[in-house]
Amino acid sequence: MSDESQSQLTGPRSEELAAKLRRLEGELAQAEAQRASSECRLRDKDAEIDRLNQGLTDLRVDMARLLVENQKLQFWLNRYKAIKDKYLARGSFQERLTKWAAKKLIHRRAAPPRFSSQRGKEGTVSTAHVDGIVEPPQHWLDDPVRPPIVIAILNWNRVDLLRKCLESLFLYTDYERLRICVYDQGSTDGSREYLQSLGGRVDAVFGKENLGFVTANNLIIERYAKWDVIFLNNDTQVTERWFEPLLETSYKSEKIGIVGPKLVYFHGLLQEAGSQVFQDGSCRAYGKYENPSSPEFNQLREVDYSSAACLYVKRRVLDLIGGFDEIYSPAYYEDADFAFKARNAGFKVLYEPRSTVMHREYSSSGQSAVGLMEVNRLKFVNRWKAVLQGQQRNFWEARDLEQQEKVLVISSLVPAPDRSSGGTRLYEFIRLLTRHYHVVFAYLGSEASRDYLKPLERAGVTVFYPGFAKAVHNYEVDVHAILKSNHFKIVFCELIDVAEQFLDAIREHSPHSLVVVDTYDVHFVREMREAAITRDPSLKRKAERTKRRELEIYGSADLVLTVTEEDRRALLSESRKVNVEIVPNIHVLPEVAAPRSSRRDLVFVGGFTHRPNVDAVVYFCRDILPLVQEQIADVKLYIVGNAPPAEIVALGSEKIIVTGYVANMVPYLNSALVSVIPLRFGSGMKGKIGEAMAYGLPSVTTSIGAEGMGLVDGVDALIADRPEEFAARIVLLHRDAEMWSSIAEKARIHVAREWSPEAVNRELSDILAKYCSTSRLECGSVK
Repeated sequence: MSDESQSQLTGPRSEELAAKLRRLEGELAQAEAQRASSECRLRDKDAEIDRLNQGLTDLRVDMARLLVENQKLQFWLNRYKAIKDKYLARGSFQERLTKWAAKKLIHRRAAPPRFSSQRGKEGTVSTAHVDGIVEPPQHWLDDPVRPPIVIAILNWNRVDLLRKCLESLFLYTDYERLRICVYDQGSTDGSREYLQSLGGRVDAVFGKENLGFVTANNLIIERYAKWDVIFLNNDTQVTERWFEPLLETSYKSEKIGIVGPKLVYFHGLLQEAGSQVFQDGSCRAYGKYENPSSPEFNQLREVDYSSAACLYVKRRVLDLIGGFDEIYSPAYYEDADFAFKARNAGFKVLYEPRSTVMHREYSSSGQSAVGLMEVNRLKFVNRWKAVLQGQQRNFWEARDLEQQEKVLVISSLVPAPDRSSGGTRLYEFIRLLTRHYHVVFAYLGSEASRDYLKPLERAGVTVFYPGFAKAVHNYEVDVHAILKSNHFKIVFCELIDVAEQFLDAIREHSPHSLVVVDTYDVHFVREMREAAITRDPSLKRKAERTKRRELEIYGSADLVLTVTEEDRRALLSESRKVNVEIVPNIHVLPEVAAPRSSRRDLVFVGGFTHRPNVDAVVYFCRDILPLVQEQIADVKLYIVGNAPPAEIVALGSEKIIVTGYVANMVPYLNSALVSVIPLRFGSGMKGKIGEAMAYGLPSVTTSIGAEGMGLVDGVDALIADRPEEFAARIVLLHRDAEMWSSIAEKARIHVAREWSPEAVNRELSDILAKYCSTSRLECGSVK
């Protein structure tokens, strides 16, 4: 068989294999993303299963105890009825006399309240009592920053947890003015014997019954009437240097009254970095299930409250507001109420990240936490209704202390300057909006891209992302809830898919918002051009479907933003119902461009999930690069971009370097002599050209590449469409230093004039002011 025949057979076969490989790589990437997401959810589910199993065990123990108590109660009730019927028959004189005497006796022996919810105001009574007041040595009271401290621990039938908790305290707590008080609430599991074995290492108080968290802790507060108190659950274990930061922070100011540590799960994830209370009384443990080492969870800050699983409270606070309110007995919401009372009295409640305590959460609760929480939430809301009006409405409300008008940006594209031109545009576009608004960004993409969102959060953007609500077991971004919970002046939908998905919801939940669809190119124009080059009728039919879809969606929006005049004309030529304006890509100029003397070789930059980039590189390496190498033998081409498919990877050689994804493009932009952009189809503004121009890197591109960018051939770029002309322009830039320098300088001037943040800000501000002031929505003007 001849070589020609063999190539005819292997050519299509090779393309088929390459296509299969690309498909498999895509499926593998998707499967990997799904696996990572599934692992994350599985970890959370495992933790939830452990908690539920523990709760079920506690419930069974509680049910068994209640069954025994119920049998006893039934026995004595039957005895009581028999005696009553015998000696105090209903309606008899003896019965009436007995009732009168009982009322007199009860009234005479009624005790005054021990702890009131607010001194002199509404409060309830604890009738339990622990004998004896523990007085600290007098000299312990003389030092204003080293007070006597008692660690208050409650226990009921969890000797296994108590043992580990106390052992950790003995190991990691070194403070001479410290006592540990364990109130055992009638345990029958060996807890009493264990505590007795510790001798004087703990002050063990043995109660007869389980009084609950609120009442039992109040008794310890009363017993240690001159001591600061650290409330500590028996299902915790402290870590090295947990104690010192709590004490140091508490006494940095007289205004600081309560300090809570960082609570972490035993599997390593964060449980709480302080807690937040919403208007309806529901709460959010800040940072739940996140990485405890993340910077945002390692800042000393004020919080609504911290969990009483571990809580440092100064004696001055207890003297002024009392202990936990008995209306929350046996437990839940007493810590939130306590913190609100402390703040109402002028104290601050702080989260101290330098102190870390491990907590199992709900392990020591012998009753249904959910039921108790809901009952006590209603009590809490009733008491603090006026104060709660100043709290965040709910989980999905974006709070802005500066009271700026809000805009919402919805996108599934990650705002990643190192990933794509679209990612760069989105990132800079959001940054631009922060000059005028409080920006809320609803990111719908992969949770694995979370690191790309942090720079926006640091810039003041409220970011909702997949997993944001996992503290309440919701892994999705609830766009409907975001729309209902905020008043948005403008809602930006990034690209057509997002607009198609959420336009109806925006109209329903935020009817007064100006709805803007931001585009990076007009899809049907790009697809029509690809169909023309490939002569593929199926692509042409697809382009026609895309056009109908785009025009329908754009016509339903209030405004469509395109990046070029050409894209604007393409839309208006098809429909006069569409309002279209131009907002180009945004490029930030580095202060200094690298000199020509430090540069060499060629570079192509572009993400390969974008089909025009794949075609451009294959076309360049096949038809143009050999012509260049005939005149510049040692020239190299660097192909830099995310997710190169098999056909691009196969191009790699000693003189064609396929880098794949790189985290930092700057070294390539500063070291290349020429940027090549041989696009044969596409639409919109080409970010790779603007980026190269900003770095003073001359570009050689096609008419399609230069379209809509206002470039002049030979002034701020070189433009050629035929392979021979394209190659000649590259060689010219290699040999003519004066032309190279002139184009590099004027390219940077062009970027500063047309695409810098300042230039685009003026255009965007004028457009939004125009549409907001003339729209039926009357959403005002841009500052």
